[in-house]
Order: sequence, then structure tokens, then C-alpha cells
Amino acid sequence: MNSPESVTDPRMTEPTEHSRAGSEPARSERSPRFGALAAEGPGDGATATVSASLTRRVVLEGLHAYYGDNHAVNGIDLSFEPGNVTAIIGPSGCGKSTMVRCVNRMHEEIPGARAEGRVLLDGFDLYAPEV
Repeated sequence: MNSPESVTDPRMTEPTEHSRAGSEPARSERSPRFGALAAEGPGDGATATVSASLTRRVVLEGLHAYYGDNHAVNGIDLSFEPGNVTAIIGPSGCGKSTMVRCVNRMHEEIPGARAEGRVLLDGFDLYAPEV
């Protein structure tokens, strides 16, 4: 089977061509959700690259997190800039995972847990009452 086969990915706006023989050059596709997706040729490993226009800035302002009466995260002010990698390091139990759960709004799923402060995504407060 040396002929290319057409595969439709629901995230893509048009079918992509894949060749078992590896004779086709790599090409980029547009995705309405993820921006530009670049596909590497066979053997190079598939890579997805998100367009810079879709990257988001996340800002934490006075973030506090509680488990009942336990004050686990105490007033974090932090900015995550688009296109940069941020590493959160620290000893076990210092609140790294709790902070990430607050950013993703997963902290509120834990019974008795609550968060205070602001988590902003491009200026929009993820903890605003209307969200």
C-alpha cells in the first residue's frame, strides 16, 4: 500500500494526507481551536505547535487556598507569560499542586476547600461570580 490515505481529524478544518511510504513532505494545517498545527515527516515524530495569537497570559493576584481551616497557599502574586516555560519547585507539601489546581479551578472540587484572590486569563477573572 504505497498510496497515501486520507485521514480526517475532527480538530482539523480539512483532511490531512499521510503516506505509509514516507514520500510526502511535511505540511502545516490550520485548526480553528489550536491555530497552526505543524506535522513532521515520518520518523521525525509528530509535533504540534500552537500559534502565538492563541497563547494566553495567566496572572495570579493575592491567591489564597484553604482546606477547611488549613491555609495551604498564602497570597501568591505571579504572572505566567505567553511563550515562556515556568517551573514551580519546592518541597513536598508547600502548595505547588494546590496552586495549579486553583488556576485550573479544580481546587473547588475538593470538599471543604476554597480559594480566594484572583486568577486572571487575559484579564478575565476566572473566579468572578458570573463564571
